[in-house]
Amino acid sequence: MNLTPLAGALALALVVLALPAAAGDDKTAQPTHDQMLEQQSVSDWMDTLGTGIMRDTGTWDAATRTVSSTGTSKDPMGTTWTTRSTTRLESADRMVFTMYGKNEDVSEMKMMEIVCARAK
Repeated sequence: MNLTPLAGALALALVVLALPAAAGDDKTAQPTHDQMLEQQSVSDWMDTLGTGIMRDTGTWDAATRTVSSTGTSKDPMGTTWTTRSTTRLESADRMVFTMYGKNEDVSEMKMMEIVCARAK
């Protein structure tokens, strides 16, 4: 898949948010979290499909090095979607973000997967 510069910037922003401590010891990488939400991971998603902002909250599982999040958003037609996503830190150099969505008319489907790898 070819990424436009904007999509590439969004993917880069996702890496920056998800891997703040990955530059050092590989075992110290943790996602960003909101201390006001009792250490939950927080993710905001914006794109050019609509003007809404999707907010997910989730938890970090240190054993699997995965953030599992859920949230809701509305598409440009006003339909409410329930989403779930995982951000898996495979190493200090590789992260996989996967998002699933469903609504009252659509059973859960894979909406996207972004694989981020550090260039060497």
